[in-house]
Amino acid sequence: MARRETGLPFYPHFVIEDVIVILVYLILFLGIIFFFPFLFFPPEAFERADPFVTPAHIKPEWYFLASYQLLKVVPGKVLGVSLQILVVAFLFFLPLIDRSPERHPLKRPLFTILAILGLLSFVGLSVWGHYS
Repeated sequence: MARRETGLPFYPHFVIEDVIVILVYLILFLGIIFFFPFLFFPPEAFERADPFVTPAHIKPEWYFLASYQLLKVVPGKVLGVSLQILVVAFLFFLPLIDRSPERHPLKRPLFTILAILGLLSFVGLSVWGHYS
């Protein structure tokens, strides 16, 4: 003897409810975007772009600020790019350079000092790049 299940079927009750919620959301979203675009975007975002003029206030994202500042500080573009390649190569080969079985930072003072200096230089160059 088959047992009859109680409750509402998924179709059409829940499907229609979901479709109504999605349509209301889309109407509100598109209404705000088309009729009130200045709510979420500054007025400068709607000016016509000139591909030959870069605005002065543009800065890279925070994770590129150290590289950006290093390129500004180092004389010569080739030297600046070479320094950045050397830093990335050092970080890439660091597991091969440090073959010590010891893992505690206090028992590896050279690499602990190098890590602290690397972090401080990254933060310092990033802050300097942000305010310059």
